[in-house]
Amino acid sequence: MTKIIVLIGCGNIGSRTLQSLVSVDAGSLGGLQIWCMDPSAEALDLARTRAGEIIGAGSVDGLDLRFVSDVSELPRTIDLAVVSTTSSVRHAAVTALMDHARIDRLVLEKFLFTDRQHYADLSARLNATGTRAWVNCPRPAWPGYMKLAARLRGTGPLSIRVAGAGWALASNAIHFLAAFEAITEERFDRFDGSGLDKDPIENRRQGYREVTGTLAASGDGGSSASLVCFKEGRAAVTVDILGAAGRFIIFEAQSRMLEQSEETGWDWKEVPFGMLYASQMAPVFQDLLTAGDCALPDYTSMFAPHLGLISIYNRVFFGPGQEDRLCPVT
Repeated sequence: MTKIIVLIGCGNIGSRTLQSLVSVDAGSLGGLQIWCMDPSAEALDLARTRAGEIIGAGSVDGLDLRFVSDVSELPRTIDLAVVSTTSSVRHAAVTALMDHARIDRLVLEKFLFTDRQHYADLSARLNATGTRAWVNCPRPAWPGYMKLAARLRGTGPLSIRVAGAGWALASNAIHFLAAFEAITEERFDRFDGSGLDKDPIENRRQGYREVTGTLAASGDGGSSASLVCFKEGRAAVTVDILGAAGRFIIFEAQSRMLEQSEETGWDWKEVPFGMLYASQMAPVFQDLLTAGDCALPDYTSMFAPHLGLISIYNRVFFGPGQEDRLCPVT
């Protein structure tokens, strides 16, 4: 029976996600119907172009691709919905979609919402409808992190450091925290923002802000992490993981890792480190449609970390006692 996917938001990230969706094996699913919804004609054109880069100008057996500009044009029953909008409108987009259709599985982009209340609102809605939800923090699904997790789980607490220049810490810290949780099987939801710079900067997306400096995070099993974003310079991001099993320095952009462990005789060895772009996430969506689960973190596990980060960021943006304001992070 044909599976129905709905993609809400067809901008830069959404159109790359569409490239993953059209790469799902439609034949193995008995057919695949993908609906792309965005009120912007320009965004829909971008989605058509990027889908064409994957499937070409012709048709693909079992794949039916449609483009609409309003929620009312979408199907009433959806197997998988992916909401790829900016954070300020995401709650409204999800609410409109859930008012319109019954959704089996839901994937949301980070940073989830700007309003703290929206987290509880969606949680209640998910419980009431039986919809299962995940957050599109993809690092736990990257081959490199999956292999590292298999090696390091159960070896004891880890000390982790992420460092680089200009990597949009406020927006992207949650991505790394999802990876740390997958590796350690700990919950990272305790934060210390005292090392963050007091003067926030503007995000490249208008109306949103960013932070620089150092954010500290603690896991509930003894692991610790520091996430460092330098305001100046061009230093590439590295991830340095140290524990009883060894030391592992990851250069994500270069898809490589330096390892010093018992397996290397405690000498440094360079090994490949597999990563996935937004356009290469087809296996995750295939798993959601066939097995009903995937390597992405679920909504429940990301609930507390998002709220903790909102408090930290708002103290930087607006000062002490302003934690409950709308948080301009996307």
